Amino acid sequence: RIDDKVITEFFLKVMDNYMKWCKYLRIRSAWS
Repeated sequence: RIDDKVITEFFLKVMDNYMKWCKYLRIRSAWS
């Protein structure tokens, strides 16, 4: 079975990328 630590790290990485993407989109929409 997959280790919980691996799942947690993967989840945090995905969430981090998601937050960066949201910030990026907000900045872009503010400039348009």
